[in-house]
Amino acid sequence: MGFFPKRTKKHGEWNLALSPDEQKKRRREAEERRRAIAERSSKRSKGQRSARSAASEREGNGVAGAIAREHTVAFALGVVDGALGLVSPDLWTSNLALRSPKRGLTATVAATAGSVVGGALTYRRSQKIGKRASRAEFLGRPGIGGSTLSRVERESARYGTRAMVSGLVEDVPYAAYARELGLRRVDMTEFLAWSAATRMTRFAAMTGGVAIASGLARSVAPRLTRVAAPVLLNAAWIAHYSYRWNKNG
Repeated sequence: MGFFPKRTKKHGEWNLALSPDEQKKRRREAEERRRAIAERSSKRSKGQRSARSAASEREGNGVAGAIAREHTVAFALGVVDGALGLVSPDLWTSNLALRSPKRGLTATVAATAGSVVGGALTYRRSQKIGKRASRAEFLGRPGIGGSTLSRVERESARYGTRAMVSGLVEDVPYAAYARELGLRRVDMTEFLAWSAATRMTRFAAMTGGVAIASGLARSVAPRLTRVAAPVLLNAAWIAHYSYRWNKNG
């Protein structure tokens, strides 16, 4: 006999012997509860996945729309480059390269396509209106003087379509070559091939150079580069075109 009386153990209903029917009923209820919990968990997971998928889709559509707009601007500036010779589209693609080198370089493809289209228009128009009328049109544009057209005439007479290579390093509008080569009625296929090669080389070199320079600067001073790079780049473009448009009066 101990010092403390023994406590009588109380058994709950769950510990009593259950009839077979009651056991089946409880097992069924437990299975239903587990199934309900699993269904709720599955719906919650699907909802989260759907939300993530919708967010990713919206983000992807936003990026795709931005790229489409960038290429549209590059193409339009390319047409202006080939048809009028006023602004080169690498002004735009180099700015894109500051934010994303890949997007800047891919936009050069659209810029090249637009430039070739504009060049083809100039090529055909010069044949249609003749040398005197096309010369008068070009002399009315900023940055294109008689000396520019005379130089293009001499180079085209000597080198043919290869004269366009000069435009890679010299400040001579591509449209001026398109006009002169159209007047000389060089083979259209040859003209388009050389146009695509020289314009793509020019745009890719300028855009890639800006991308490399900004990448190096960003590795040294990321915050300063993020603010100063666009200002310096566009100041350089403004200075370039101010000089070019005014050098011939």
